[in-house]
Order: sequence, then C-alpha cells, then structure tokens
Amino acid sequence: MPKDIKIKFCGFTNLEDTQAAVDLGVDYLGFIIEVPQSKRNVSIEKFLEICKNIKKKNETKIVAVLVNMKKEKIDLLVNSGFVDIIQFHGDEDKKLCKEYKKKRIEIWKVFNINENLEIDKQVEEILEFIDSTDKILLDATTIKEKEQGQVNRFLADSIGFQVWQKLKEKNFKLVLAGGINARNIYFYLKEFQPKTVDLITGVEDSPGKKSLTKMLEFMRIIKR
Repeated sequence: MPKDIKIKFCGFTNLEDTQAAVDLGVDYLGFIIEVPQSKRNVSIEKFLEICKNIKKKNETKIVAVLVNMKKEKIDLLVNSGFVDIIQFHGDEDKKLCKEYKKKRIEIWKVFNINENLEIDKQVEEILEFIDSTDKILLDATTIKEKEQGQVNRFLADSIGFQVWQKLKEKNFKLVLAGGINARNIYFYLKEFQPKTVDLITGVEDSPGKKSLTKMLEFMRIIKR
C-alpha cells in the first residue's frame, strides 16, 4: 500500500461528521456548497459555521466544491479564510480557474469522462487546463446521476482508463473519484496508482450522513 496517497472525503453536511474525519487524519474535507440538486448541499452560511467550529489539524485542507457559482459568492468564500482548495465542478473555464489560482488558492477542476466521445478529443480538452489548475479530478457521472445511486463505471471503463493514462503521461496531478470504497480500493490502486482518491458514498450511511465505521475502515486500509 503506497504511503503517500492523499484521501479526500466529500459531501460533509454537519460538524460531527466533519470533526470525526479530521480526528481520523483525512487529508481533504469536501463541502458541496450551494448546489441545490445535491442531497449533500450546504449553504455558504452552514459551511462557514462548520468551519468556524472544526478543531482542524494543520495538515487538513478544506475543499469548496462549486458548480457555476457566481463570482461574488466565490469571492466571499475565498475571503473567509477557510477555503484551501476550490474544486470547480461545472462549466468554469480556464480563465476563471487561472484567476483564482493567482490568489494562491489551489484549483481542482472536474471532468466527466464520456464513453461516447473520442478519447483524444477529451484529453485535448483537459490539457487546455494544464496551466490554470493544480489537480484534475476525473469522474464519469453528473451529480444528478450520483444522487440517483448509479454506480460510476469510470474505474472499470476502458475509455476512462485510457484518458487517465494519457493524462498521467503528461504529468498531470490527478484525483481518482467515483464508486471507491474499502472493498475495491486495492483494485483501483493497482490499476491506476493514484496519488489522491476522493470518496463520498463509500464512507456514508446515507446521502450527507457519514459512517464513522466506514471512514475508520478506509483510513486503516490506506494508512496501514
């Protein structure tokens, strides 16, 4: 098991679960902010309230997951001092990514891999963001599909795998997401060798409610 792998648990909605994840030593805490279609949605006010009360370890970083949020609200989050990373999950262009990267905020951009589109075309689109992002998160489903409980096939899909490999050759820093849990992590680590993994449903009892047992199990596997 690689010792340098980073772990992001995402979709926190309450202080209790967030603090439990911090205490377990997770590297990244993800909050889906003002995305009404998500069952894990939190308002900016709720996000700030949780952040003010977290007893955060120095190495723990806060990720704001945003979908086409207006700039004035993004600025409010950035100026709060709580956000370490912005994860753009919508139609945000490279200009916007670069603008916030210049503000010394780490920028992650999500791309949904489409099995119906040409591999090279998808890789070319992602490569345009190489100078405006710090990490690329590859996924294969929309938030709506995730909420409907559909299993993300990206990790076992040949198209997704080929896109991953081509980007890896370009020295992109990649985040692997979608359907990861304690039962399948060994397979994914062997096949993709990611440096960062992102989990939501794999550490939940229900949408927006984390499972301490599942979080603990996963951390034990990765950190052993």
